Amino acid sequence: MSWKLPNPHDKLFREVWSDLENVRGFLQEYLPADQLALIEPSSLEICKDSFIEKELEDYFSDMLYKVRLSETPGYLYVLFEHKSYDDKYLHLQLLEYMLKIWRLFLKQQPKKKKKPPLPIVLPLLIYHGERPWPKERIRFSSLMSGPVASFSAYIPDFSFRLHDLTGFTDDEIRGTIMGRVMQLLFKHKLEVNET
Repeated sequence: MSWKLPNPHDKLFREVWSDLENVRGFLQEYLPADQLALIEPSSLEICKDSFIEKELEDYFSDMLYKVRLSETPGYLYVLFEHKSYDDKYLHLQLLEYMLKIWRLFLKQQPKKKKKPPLPIVLPLLIYHGERPWPKERIRFSSLMSGPVASFSAYIPDFSFRLHDLTGFTDDEIRGTIMGRVMQLLFKHKLEVNET
């Protein structure tokens, strides 16, 4: 007997990215070499599996990891998210997550010590929609209208690292076996069923 899981892609996403070997494999395959050289992959750890509100947890599947920087003191936080559709306001969701990460970081600091600088947060999107993600919509400022350049000093402009599965052949998808299987399932829009 077969039955369909609610939000099966989110559950598969969480299951695959809960294994640190899958995350390490993905980062080693897809992060640019200059960024990869700045981190210690062996220090990777899951921090908190969700920065979403309880009532929305069935709709989002973010995963958060902390990895030590290799040449400077501190950590880099890697925030994984996936989307099967072109979410025009994804940046707002990512920005909310980033603010929660920074607030939690500050809350965890000892009271009497000087507050350290905020850690870098790398938002990483695995996209598996029907059409390629619009390249002109990677930066937060792409959501704005009007004379954006004239007011750029007041806009918190960031981008996310896009992993657009529509641009990969099956042979180009790399990583651990489970990481590759998940990406192929997402890419080909295959149903994920629990038996």
